[in-house]
Amino acid sequence: MRKRPKEEPVTEERLERALVYVAYVMERHGGVYLPIFERLEKELANLRSKNAALDRARKLLAEARAKGKIDF
Repeated sequence: MRKRPKEEPVTEERLERALVYVAYVMERHGGVYLPIFERLEKELANLRSKNAALDRARKLLAEARAKGKIDF
């Protein structure tokens, strides 16, 4: 049995590189790759939205701690 290659985490940078690559392929081979491009755009937007929500949650928690509103 073969070992699966170690999967790298999905990051904004990786998705951005993939979008550029697919855009290049689309330029050379046409719109057949448009669904892949659109999927990558959606994945990037979703990841950015999740990252923004995490940042807001961290900020909220830091502010609450600074004001002494929580003790954990």
